[in-house]
Amino acid sequence: MENNQVSSKVSSKKIVAIVLAAILVVGIIVGVFIGINAHQKNVVSEEVKKTCGEPIKVVATVNQWGSLAKSVGGDCVQVDTIISGTGIDPHDYEPTADDISRISNADIIIANGLDYDDWATKSITTDQNHYLFDIGDTLGKKAGDNPHLWYDPNNLQYVIETLHDLYKNRTDLDSAKKAFDESYKAVSSRMTDLTNKIWQDSSNTNGKNYAASETVANYLAEAMGMENKTPENYKNAAENGSETSPQDLNTFLSILKNKEVDFLFYNTQETTSMTDQIKTTAEDAGVKIIDVTEQKPDNFTDTIDWISSIVDNIIA
Repeated sequence: MENNQVSSKVSSKKIVAIVLAAILVVGIIVGVFIGINAHQKNVVSEEVKKTCGEPIKVVATVNQWGSLAKSVGGDCVQVDTIISGTGIDPHDYEPTADDISRISNADIIIANGLDYDDWATKSITTDQNHYLFDIGDTLGKKAGDNPHLWYDPNNLQYVIETLHDLYKNRTDLDSAKKAFDESYKAVSSRMTDLTNKIWQDSSNTNGKNYAASETVANYLAEAMGMENKTPENYKNAAENGSETSPQDLNTFLSILKNKEVDFLFYNTQETTSMTDQIKTTAEDAGVKIIDVTEQKPDNFTDTIDWISSIVDNIIA
């Protein structure tokens, strides 16, 4: 009886030891694979090194600028984006220690500016080796201006040209400069296509009215010749993050019910019971709803593709 109990205890200890050993081994294997994957992300092929030397390290605060930075730079840049999906609001983002480290180690930091991502600009110490490209600041925008700059095709063209110049000024290799020129030419061609599409399609939207749950796509709507009929008090509340009064909401709903607008631009990234009510009212009235987001959805290569798809939706 005692022997059986002793044997049982010994067996239990062996089982525990085996399980712990297995967990340890699995942990080591997972760690190795994570390390390998992380290393592979930063591995530069010999072919790229031959053309580019060491790729320029770029960190973008948000993916709408990060994706464009990659398209402009091609293989000669390594782009790291802090906020890469539509599930995070940049306004409220709290950077981690790792985020700050990534920003600090970049050659070029791309920030939207206009208090959209000031969590990044406040943490940056710039010098000749670490350049901050604050887009809002270099565009001459001021506090209180609409920060959703990527919805303006003119701003996109400006950023493309500026990044091309920044990249070329960072290298002494003729082969790298040539590669940057080739990437720039390809991106500029696509940007021209987008600009032409907006210009051509604006013949169908010029003079039409729109309202918006937030100011996200206002630049695009204006580029297409539309007039903003969003009630002023509602718009101011949305911009300032303050509460909309019942009276101002009713004014907005009346505009939709009476179909005084042709389009409702609806930010699916920031929804509340109030914005749901606005959307439902627009649907019931037959107002065309254009879903928009702040960050680029993952199914688009870059911001040019993304904005182009929204334009297609507007005129569909």
